Amino acid sequence: MKASKALLQSVLEARSELHPDKPAVIYAEETYTYAQLDDAGSRLACGLQAIGLQRQERVVVCLGNRVETVCAFWG
Repeated sequence: MKASKALLQSVLEARSELHPDKPAVIYAEETYTYAQLDDAGSRLACGLQAIGLQRQERVVVCLGNRVETVCAFWG
């Protein structure tokens, strides 16, 4: 799979499967692994579905330069 032709979520999921315990994001003084980001993204997606959003619906993400932004892209 070429990253240039793959969706960001597909690339992140593949990395999570290959290297779940490796650092994915270093933010401030904290390090987040691929597994942690995958979990946070899944929780966000489940939360959005719980309030009625369906797959493929668009959501506006308005977050600053923080780890939650990465989680939002993941979910």
